[in-house]
Amino acid sequence: MSPRVRRSAIFQIRPAVAAGALVGRLLALSPGMMPRSALITAVAGTVLTLIGIGIGAVIGMARDRLRDDRPRPVPGFWLGVGLLIVGSAVGLAARHELAVRSALGVPPIGVGWIVAATVVPVLTAAAVIAIRPRVLLTAAAATVLVTSAIGLSGPAVATAPSVPDSAAMLYGPLTEPGSFAQRADRLVSRWVAAGGLAERAVVVAVPTGSGWVDAGTVEGARRHFDGSVRVLALQYDDVASWKAFVSSPARAGDSATALVAAVARRIDRSPQTQRPQMYLAGQSLGAVGADAARRWARRTGVDLAGTVLAGPPAGTIEEVPACERRVVLANDDDPVTAFGVSLLWRPIDHRPWLPVASLLATALDLPAALSVSTGHGHRYGLEQGLAFGDLPPGCQPIGPRAAS
Repeated sequence: MSPRVRRSAIFQIRPAVAAGALVGRLLALSPGMMPRSALITAVAGTVLTLIGIGIGAVIGMARDRLRDDRPRPVPGFWLGVGLLIVGSAVGLAARHELAVRSALGVPPIGVGWIVAATVVPVLTAAAVIAIRPRVLLTAAAATVLVTSAIGLSGPAVATAPSVPDSAAMLYGPLTEPGSFAQRADRLVSRWVAAGGLAERAVVVAVPTGSGWVDAGTVEGARRHFDGSVRVLALQYDDVASWKAFVSSPARAGDSATALVAAVARRIDRSPQTQRPQMYLAGQSLGAVGADAARRWARRTGVDLAGTVLAGPPAGTIEEVPACERRVVLANDDDPVTAFGVSLLWRPIDHRPWLPVASLLATALDLPAALSVSTGHGHRYGLEQGLAFGDLPPGCQPIGPRAAS
């Protein structure tokens, strides 16, 4: 076989494979709300293009089994059209990326970003198409491993617990021995000894999976209550929030419930003049735990003055009437509050939506959700504590007489 014939055979592309590669490449360029690094752009483009190629190859093989004739390879003209479409899509994606970065105060993209968005996925796709299917499967598996290694599954990385340096903060670290209930009792004893019963309010703040408590929650609460408040937090895990959410999602709620119960028992034993109002607060996975504790308090009759939840992951908190004494804070561009399988068939009210594309775009926004300024992405500030002043008045109970 001559070199010319061999080359033409190598670069003969089946229509299903070409279509799959094009669709995968375009999906990787779906516009999001967060800035995307060159690395994320390159990996997303490569992974989704390879997935598209793989799906196209499977469809092509299935067709061959059903029909005797093999489809003709895609002509060079249509391959050129496909590359032109991809080039135009990259241009639009770059324009959108510049707009997002400008709005968020992030440095603009450079040549490296353009190369990552164009050259890397295209060359990888060309190389994969030119080699045998078994090598294609190996490359796809390797790509999945690389994707997992760079942490596309979530933005948080576990570090030592970050606790606000504030006189209003009392923290129960995971290093303390005992069950949640035992540790909660000890933390409440410290709160009582520090004069907590003489203050206006006590806030049970549920940490994230790594044990982190946002300083904005503490400072905002301190300002709202004019300094007459203590914030109590009980650490329940020391891993990244997404890992804690996957491996042991109930621990956040169990620890928060134990602390709420301990505070309630102590308040009930105190004189009427020394009964501060109890509030709940939580951010991210902490919001999930805080809402679980709120539901427990409602079932058991524990008196809660209100709950503030910031950035809860999509679909993780209970839907309640508007009159419920609960405030949910969610930045318009926070991907954590939007990301979920339901994005495949249900749009979010304030965002443009396309099936599949919106889900992928939101997933690609996750790695940068904590890399932006407060008030954007998954970053919240003083509004978490100040929101205690925005709580609804509460729902009136409906008794037999009122309901008649």
